[in-house]
Amino acid sequence: MKHLITIILLLAAMPIWAQNAVDLDSASTEQSLQSRINDADNTADSLAAAAPQIEEMAQPATSTDDSGPNLLVMGVLTLCGITGIVMSVVAFSKIKQMKVEKDNEITALKTALKQRNEEFEQSLRQIETRIAMVEQEREQAARANVAPRQVTVGQATAMPKPEKKAGASQIFLSRPDDKGVFLAASTHIEPGNSIFVLTTVDGTTGTYAVINDAGVHQLALMMPTENLTRACTGHNIQISAGKTRIVTDAPGRAVKEGRQWKIVQQATIHYE
Repeated sequence: MKHLITIILLLAAMPIWAQNAVDLDSASTEQSLQSRINDADNTADSLAAAAPQIEEMAQPATSTDDSGPNLLVMGVLTLCGITGIVMSVVAFSKIKQMKVEKDNEITALKTALKQRNEEFEQSLRQIETRIAMVEQEREQAARANVAPRQVTVGQATAMPKPEKKAGASQIFLSRPDDKGVFLAASTHIEPGNSIFVLTTVDGTTGTYAVINDAGVHQLALMMPTENLTRACTGHNIQISAGKTRIVTDAPGRAVKEGRQWKIVQQATIHYE
């Protein structure tokens, strides 16, 4: 009986305990929810208060991020422009320097060619003079070999001589210098050197003419400006191309100064 009463009381108390447990669970749950709601409200308020600062911090960051690449691009473009200008200036300077060097090379080449031409012409004149001297010597030798036979048969000597006045002496002269002074004088003909013959009576004054000899004429006509024009005058005597003979139209006059003969009056000649 007691046990039955106990069981009945327990069964009657179980709904009350269950209700209390439910109440306790509900109260705990409500408190937990309220606490979470309060935390959420506090977090929202904090975010709302910090929002302006966050926007201010974000705005410069965004501006910095945008301006950085632009500045970099502008710097690269400026550097490229400066580099192009510098390269253009350097290239122009090199082109100008190369032009100056080429002009100097062309001038030096022209000068060298002119000098070579002058040297060649001088060498050619020397060769021609030597050839004339050799021919003159051969001709003189040939005439010397023929001279004895001519004397034997009573003929005149092979070497033509200018007319000689009674009591006068003859002096053979070379070409004169720029001052009109004959460079050399001899009592006999010197092949390749003697061009004029001077006749004097007193030994201090005399008259001269071109030696009447084909070899002398050939030598003198090779360079008339050097050999004739300083001692003679005449029509176009500077040009001797195609001429083989010199004719003295009027003798010149010379006086002796020391050991040298100086021209007082030029002789008059022409070519044939």
